[in-house]
Amino acid sequence: MARSKNWEQSILSVKDFGPIANAAVELRPFTVFVGPSNIGKSYLAILLYALHQFFSARGASRRPGTPWLFPYFSRVDRKEPTDRLETAKTMQVAFTRLLASVVRSGVRVVVTTHSEWVLETLANLVRLSEVDTSRRTEVSLGAVALRPDQVGAWLFEPKKRPKGSVVKEIPLDVASGTFPAGFNEVTEALYNNWAEIANLVAERGK
Repeated sequence: MARSKNWEQSILSVKDFGPIANAAVELRPFTVFVGPSNIGKSYLAILLYALHQFFSARGASRRPGTPWLFPYFSRVDRKEPTDRLETAKTMQVAFTRLLASVVRSGVRVVVTTHSEWVLETLANLVRLSEVDTSRRTEVSLGAVALRPDQVGAWLFEPKKRPKGSVVKEIPLDVASGTFPAGFNEVTEALYNNWAEIANLVAERGK
């Protein structure tokens, strides 16, 4: 782990850790680990949880540590009936927005997921930070927004040489309206949110 006055603002580096061949993850208030199953996302999340417990215990006598949450979003089978897919999407989008509110209150969040809906919602929340506060409620997402420096999305990918997974940051793609992880196409409703936000950003720049 790279040194820092606050370990929560460090870069966590691991090598040959479980299924992970190599990773260097910059910890952000809202950190997302995304990728296929059995590739090391949970390993890294559990390591972060252990570090949080360790440093919290060490600092308990001096000051309370920052609270952390470690939720998991499962990927929904696209072969499910349409009504179930819509319900699952609505729940994941709503919970991601709720987690963003939690981050705004000072809690740090580490999410492990297969869900592109989480990434699309986060992308919308980041873009919403470019809109004037007074106009954010014009978008159905609501008024909560996150700055780009508050969000980090990290893709876990398999690699044969060296054997194991490697981890890289996913930059926000303004053209597609998401953090592209290569899973599925952007859902229409969430892309519409992105388009609404983009229009407000454009109006602000006039």
